[in-house]
Amino acid sequence: MRASDLRETLESRATWTNNIIRDGFTSRLGILEETITDMHLLEIHQRHRAHVWTRKFTRKEEASLSGADWLWIIGEPGSWFPVAIQAKIINPANGKCRLLNYKGGQQLGTLVRFARTYRFLPRYCVYSTLDGSFAPKSRLMPGLRLPLDQWACTLVAPRAVSTLIQRKMSLQEDILNEGIPWAVPFAGSSSSSSTPPRNESSSAASPLDESLATSIASQMPMLLTPSDRAALAKDPGKKLSRRVRWDDPDPRAALTLEFPRIAAHLLAGYGARRVWGSTRERLPVAGVSVISSEPIAEALRDFDHLPDRRQRLDYLTRRLNRAPLD
Repeated sequence: MRASDLRETLESRATWTNNIIRDGFTSRLGILEETITDMHLLEIHQRHRAHVWTRKFTRKEEASLSGADWLWIIGEPGSWFPVAIQAKIINPANGKCRLLNYKGGQQLGTLVRFARTYRFLPRYCVYSTLDGSFAPKSRLMPGLRLPLDQWACTLVAPRAVSTLIQRKMSLQEDILNEGIPWAVPFAGSSSSSSTPPRNESSSAASPLDESLATSIASQMPMLLTPSDRAALAKDPGKKLSRRVRWDDPDPRAALTLEFPRIAAHLLAGYGARRVWGSTRERLPVAGVSVISSEPIAEALRDFDHLPDRRQRLDYLTRRLNRAPLD
């Protein structure tokens, strides 16, 4: 499976999101962000069944320890790009995101801490419907001259969200100006991208160099804030700080050779007590999706038949790390 295959699916999901929010508003039936997220995960699974493996947890299990609604682990054994997503929805009645500053910024802080601790790229995914009354400023950038409905699913960095909160800006236009359509990073490799930085465990001949994970991560720097983009435009050779800012890191800092242990623990059935040392045995996200360029469903066919969590964890670790999927 190629990145472009996923892009086509995500583009169609953005169009669907634009229409369903609009229809929910005009019919006065409405739709919740949880429903939209569930439908996205289901459709991605159905379209790419052989390459996608998703585990969804019940609302009773889901806690708020991560600040994320779901985790995406994208790549293939030996090359993974972990992303932590917090979903928000714009109210079409007033054009505002009422819960952007959820719990006074506590959710945003939790998301960034989770990303820093487990090296996930943190992103908000903002759902909305666009009526043509405005166009996001990023639409003027090369490669982003796309139909307006593609901004119905917009990725925004936590640092930009923090700035919006500080300025008390929660309008759709303000938020979408800071992001890009969620399908854009799946366009494929960028010829202008420099060699991605490697984690300490990486080797000189890293499989990260030519992988689905790197292909997607290399497209993500377009999420830099406007001030950062302006600085880079003046000095294209400008190097990012060696200190990783996890509220808007260089996405390539999240690339890893090993499947994230936190995700493996969650998929194996371990809750917060084992993973966080919490007194609550609850899970921190609503779902985890593994998206692999290699067929994954058949390789993990025996997972549900394993009798205990320790065996399931060992099984996932062996199957999702360096060895090719069977």
